[in-house]
Amino acid sequence: MNNISYADKSVKPLLKIDNLIKTFVNNGSKTEVLKSISFNINKGDRYAITGPSGAGKSTLLNIIGTLDKPSSGMVLYRNTNLFSYSQKKLAEFRNNKLGFIFQFHHLLPEFNALENTIMPALIAGKNKSSMEEKGFQLLKKMGLQKRITHKPGEMSGGEQQRVAVARALIMEPEIVLADEPTGNLDMQTGREVFDLLLELNNELEITLIIVTHNKEFALKMSKRIVIEDGKTKI
Repeated sequence: MNNISYADKSVKPLLKIDNLIKTFVNNGSKTEVLKSISFNINKGDRYAITGPSGAGKSTLLNIIGTLDKPSSGMVLYRNTNLFSYSQKKLAEFRNNKLGFIFQFHHLLPEFNALENTIMPALIAGKNKSSMEEKGFQLLKKMGLQKRITHKPGEMSGGEQQRVAVARALIMEPEIVLADEPTGNLDMQTGREVFDLLLELNNELEITLIIVTHNKEFALKMSKRIVIEDGKTKI
């Protein structure tokens, strides 16, 4: 686990969130959701983003994940502004460097657990047979080796979310972004999924950035950022 202080100027952050502002305009009325947000994320960090509903947490996560653009400011990956990329290069970055986990698993109902897991790799043109073996190993790690041929409707909510975690990892991302990944699960299942993410962070040094309302889970993260009224409290 990387416990290097941000005060160490010799360490270059994996991600630098620089003066992000996000304003939505509706019928001529402007709403500033994010207000000059800045912080750094080092490789291997596990970051919790917390705050009240409507504070801008998911908006911030979507911008970090390049699913949305800021009104101004930058997201720097290894000192390069992601929003200077072409749309094609940005899509490649998302597919190769980022893994996404959402509150609702968004599995494709017509495909089984293994097929859902390897879908991002197939879209990227990877070899199907090698990805099936890799997907099986990931599902095995999730404790789902006996469920690989089951479709989402044949699995519990916790099992479906574990498939979503495996899918997020199939391309070996540097960064996993999770938006309330346990919000649709009961407390015990939520703990199991959350602990699994922490285990992956420790074993593989995957950088975790997780939006959560759960104080217990947030306290397990190495760093926490609170968003209130569009501003940060670290």
